[in-house]
Amino acid sequence: MRIPRTALAAILIAAPLAHAQPVPEPDASGLFFQNSANQTQQATRLETEVSIDVFGIVARVAVKQRFRNQSDSWIEGIYVFPLPDDAAVDELTMVIGTRRIEGEIQEREQAKQTYERARAAGQQASLVEQERPNLFTTSVANIAPGEEIAIEIGYLQTAGYDQDEFSLRLPMTLTPRFIPDAPGSIPDGLRGLQSAPRAPARAPSVADANRITPPMLPSGGSATHSATISISVEAGMPLSEIGSPSHQLTSTWDGRVYELTTGDRPVAMDRDLIVNWRVVPDQTPRVAAFTETLDHDSYVLLMFLPPTTAELPQPTARELIFVIDTSGSMGGTSIGQAKSALRSGLDKLNGADRFNVIEFNSDVQTLYSAPVAATVQSVQEARRFVSALSANGGTNIAAAITAALSQPVNVGYLRQIVFITDGSVGNESELFGMIQRDLADARLFTVGIGTAPNTHFMRKAAQFGRGAYSHIAEADQVEPGMRVLFDKLEHVALKDIELSWPEAFEVYPDRIPDLYRGEPVVVAARAFGPLTNAISLNATGTVGPYSWTQRIDVTPENSAGIASIWARRKIESLLDRKLDGEAETLIREAVIDVALTHGMLSPYTSLVAVDKTPSLTRNAELVREALGNMKPAGSEIGALLGIMPNTATDARWYRLIGASLAALLLGSFLVSRTNARSSR
Repeated sequence: MRIPRTALAAILIAAPLAHAQPVPEPDASGLFFQNSANQTQQATRLETEVSIDVFGIVARVAVKQRFRNQSDSWIEGIYVFPLPDDAAVDELTMVIGTRRIEGEIQEREQAKQTYERARAAGQQASLVEQERPNLFTTSVANIAPGEEIAIEIGYLQTAGYDQDEFSLRLPMTLTPRFIPDAPGSIPDGLRGLQSAPRAPARAPSVADANRITPPMLPSGGSATHSATISISVEAGMPLSEIGSPSHQLTSTWDGRVYELTTGDRPVAMDRDLIVNWRVVPDQTPRVAAFTETLDHDSYVLLMFLPPTTAELPQPTARELIFVIDTSGSMGGTSIGQAKSALRSGLDKLNGADRFNVIEFNSDVQTLYSAPVAATVQSVQEARRFVSALSANGGTNIAAAITAALSQPVNVGYLRQIVFITDGSVGNESELFGMIQRDLADARLFTVGIGTAPNTHFMRKAAQFGRGAYSHIAEADQVEPGMRVLFDKLEHVALKDIELSWPEAFEVYPDRIPDLYRGEPVVVAARAFGPLTNAISLNATGTVGPYSWTQRIDVTPENSAGIASIWARRKIESLLDRKLDGEAETLIREAVIDVALTHGMLSPYTSLVAVDKTPSLTRNAELVREALGNMKPAGSEIGALLGIMPNTATDARWYRLIGASLAALLLGSFLVSRTNARSSR
């Protein structure tokens, strides 16, 4: 049978329409929903205000999310959003008009029940839950038509330090998470929403997949979430420079405090905010020690630097395994930056090195069957291999880790694995277990690519891999970023580090990791009882055959927030014990005890706020609405609004397209037969 040209044209037009029709055009707030009359309405508008106050190396951050209901329906807004993975979240306030309702910490299930009772009773309520250490969900119930409710979330974190530069990162969007072995489907909690994403469904390896895959909005133009930002930095030491490589900020200095702000123009929430400040060079080792006394106990936060690399010997032989992520989430500028970073790494190999290159997306491809000598010919061949790479498919990091860790071992070489990725995965715990179990004597270094990488995965993978984490956000950061990384790779780590704490101290991390060039030791400790006098600590370690020592003096003072940071680090340490096989029931009990004592969010505790004042009777059905995150700037995630990366087959759409084509072919066939009979 020949298909008439009109039918063929209809087929060619119908296929893309079948894919595009379910997704409506967004308004300025980025999302639509359907009301009970099946009419498309504007969604809740989200605006964000961020205030950051830095004292020394401790930052107190306040994030205010304004939910404004622009529809004529009662709304429950649900917003999945990122925060720093080391954030100690300890404050929640709900603001309705002039009323301020302070949140309280409760066990997760209890908090959920408190919120659901208030929602059912028509009371206005808010719930903040932790999905991952760097991913949270805010639910706001019973937003009346035309009403605005503000949710204020407060947390503490420490500034990072590397190569004489302090840095602070505020995630403002996320890269969608890859869920292994999960077909595309609508998350359970979002069914019925016209704008619901084709996000991964529940899978055995990621049971909460539907909670970590929010809708994604396009970046740029008017369809944006916006934020106003103000930052205050009192470093406690002279600075040579301060600024942001990610955003244009105006800055002032009054001789003591630096103020940075976005001014009157809010910024699009399509990339992480990064603030850096550099101290005036000093020839002596720098030590930052902060203490806080709370409830008759004292807490110490300590940061000090290892010796300069001029004193460190060069390794005799290295074996570098470069692993590059070419999954769909790396599309756009990210894949270009990743390839540039890998080429830069290849250029820094010397004749004594051995290397290999592994590429992964849904599948894994290895350049050589085993590491080879870094000759001119092999490096050129590797560069050609890298130049031909493109972004496509899912983020199957597990297979890539297995391939990297199972490479044949050459005796006498220091094995170093450089993982270049955005870390857009949802099965982080599974991957950490693989690294810890199979690492052997290798070291794993992670290089985060893009404007919104999964920093939690990148940092913890490097921690379990006894390596270091670097980040490259823009193309002009590739060369300096890789140069800093190779400064670390080219020197033997400072090992076997110990601190001589008094017996009455509880210290986290309990095992200090290896150190690399320019990286600090950051330790949080609790003294059972007040710290009334100064104490001196001795730090020791080894560099190759040499011993190293450092004396640190800690003076009692009262820096707010140190107790919360210690509690956050203890919770992280407790959760890491899962990988050692400790029973989750015991870990859960210990985490809840710390979290409730310090009023802190955790996987087992949540913050909930309920307006106790009588509310208006809600006559209409409550519409559940999922607010989207903006697509990271420079990313090409999803050809259409709300479409998640192609981490699995789009069976739903293929069935729809197939049915449309079958109907068209059948219709064409019947028309052809009718015409043939008429012509007889």
